[in-house]
Amino acid sequence: MTSEALAGDLLRLRHDPPCPSTDDPGMAARVERARRLLQDVPTDLISTDGARELGIGCRELRVLGARGELTRLTHGWYALSAPATREELHALRAVAHLRRVREGSALSHQSAAIAHGLPVLDASLDRVWLAVPPPESRRVLKDVVHTDLRVESVRAVAPGTVSPVLAVPAAHAIVGTGLNGGARAFLAAGDAALRLGLVTRGSIEAAVGSARGLRGVGSVRAAVAHLDGRHESVGETLTRFALRLLGVAAEPQVTISGSDWSYRVDFVVDGDLVIEFDGAVKYDGAEGRDALVAEKVREDRIRSAGYRVLRVTWADVMDPRRLAGLVAAARDMG
Repeated sequence: MTSEALAGDLLRLRHDPPCPSTDDPGMAARVERARRLLQDVPTDLISTDGARELGIGCRELRVLGARGELTRLTHGWYALSAPATREELHALRAVAHLRRVREGSALSHQSAAIAHGLPVLDASLDRVWLAVPPPESRRVLKDVVHTDLRVESVRAVAPGTVSPVLAVPAAHAIVGTGLNGGARAFLAAGDAALRLGLVTRGSIEAAVGSARGLRGVGSVRAAVAHLDGRHESVGETLTRFALRLLGVAAEPQVTISGSDWSYRVDFVVDGDLVIEFDGAVKYDGAEGRDALVAEKVREDRIRSAGYRVLRVTWADVMDPRRLAGLVAAARDMG
């Protein structure tokens, strides 16, 4: 996610109800005292009630928030640090909302996927998703959705936080992410979880079965066949999925060797066409130039072994017609 998107999210969250107005000439000293007190708080976020117990008022919190020393998450809750990514901000917001609802509630859908350290693609981060026991379940609010708590929760530590929270199991988080974001979101999270050993194909299939009748489950069920923990990045997952939709069979993580070298490539098609997903690699500075030279040596060696090489980018993978043309042209070079 871009820094611009994160900045937009932070700006949207800054609107607080007004604090009681006071004409306090000692506000600067009070803010400095609040800052020192908050440095000793052994947690990742604090409520206005918790701050009040420390003798910190909402006006001091507001000033620290304006300085960027606190991050407002939702009404009455602040993070004690600045999130580095949209995913981190979402995780902090999710934990804040979780602490406002009934005990035993858990993070769900993409909120739980982030807590499990999984990538979230195509699923909105604007709303937090919680699994909540009745009677508070099945509520859709402005920035949070309450769903039924159907499974036993597990503990996870969300990015940007230090305290474990309850979340639905990773398999159910993956399915929930797919229900909201579609097949690509499901595969991105699912492949990562398989690679990390957080789930099995069987546990994901069981979670899909428990989602029977929910909107979007059809595309998720169809995507189960495409799951593959050998993919080492979201880009590789989406490349393989796009190739399959084009009817192109690609074998992932193939080792190609020479007399004194050996490389593992992302995909091999037709036995002699190497397809590599090329993420946002920058070749600036001395290290960048060294990386560029090493990459050229690698590609030259692979070609010398009788392979053609096609490099694809995010733009290629997201445009099926464009990808089909690139693959067809590479095949014609044989």
